[in-house]
Amino acid sequence: MTAPAQPARRGNAFGDMWVIAQRGFLHMRRQPEALADATLQPIMFTLLFAYVFGGAIQVAGGNYREFLMGGIFAQTIVFGCFGVAMSLASDRKNGAIDRFRSMPMARSAVLSGHALSHLARGFIPIILMSVCGLIVGWRIHTSFADAVAGYALMLAFLFAVIWVGILLGSVLPSPEAVQGVGFAALFPVGALADISNSGTLFAFAMVAVAVLILRKRDPGRARPFRTPAVWLVSPLAAVGCVYLFWSLSGYTKLLFVGWAAIGLVVYYTYSRSRSHVGRGIVDVHEDDADIPPQPVPPLPGGIDIND
Repeated sequence: MTAPAQPARRGNAFGDMWVIAQRGFLHMRRQPEALADATLQPIMFTLLFAYVFGGAIQVAGGNYREFLMGGIFAQTIVFGCFGVAMSLASDRKNGAIDRFRSMPMARSAVLSGHALSHLARGFIPIILMSVCGLIVGWRIHTSFADAVAGYALMLAFLFAVIWVGILLGSVLPSPEAVQGVGFAALFPVGALADISNSGTLFAFAMVAVAVLILRKRDPGRARPFRTPAVWLVSPLAAVGCVYLFWSLSGYTKLLFVGWAAIGLVVYYTYSRSRSHVGRGIVDVHEDDADIPPQPVPPLPGGIDIND
């Protein structure tokens, strides 16, 4: 006679939740670069909208920066939902969720642990944005109790958005799928097309101008392809691109200027210590693959394989 099988033991829900949350804290400590969206991005957005766009936006009877921070807070919190979604989707993809299921732990611990760790993570951008907002001129004009209530409401909104992210991470099969859904949700197709067009038109205009400059400064340069009637085609191309760029909406042009400014800062910071030109490194490149093959000299005996 055998003893009846004992049901699988389940752990304490709060204790298991805390263990999973500690796992999330450990990931943050070991991968600090993953906190860029919670540290650098809020500061960049605050400075960008305060100093780049702020001068072009007039608020009747008030200061634009007083209204700015509420939007930046909400934007950053909403963006945070995709972080927890990608984290959960990554656990599903690499098999961590299956291993958790085989352990004697509460079923709710994985989801609640993710929610708790990302709630704590959400404090970082809120604190940074508050300090940065005070620096650029944002102020709280109500009582201390009202300020505490406002931040409490913000944390409640953050917690709700985190559970939206958990829903996405539970439904979508991979982090790549989460990125695709998030990109489509945050950037409507029409606006995305306008933003892409602005960058493309600006790049084409600069290429047309660069062709003219190189043709003037380095006329003997080897060119696999030469633009016909360059002094007519290049100016027409540049003027056409500028006209089409100017025809875009003002919002699209502001976005282009903002992202271009961010890109310049990022690339300049990165290139200062890694640029080959700055460090005196001379690159020796192979022949350009676009150059047509050169003819082979005749073989001994007068045989010409080029015929």
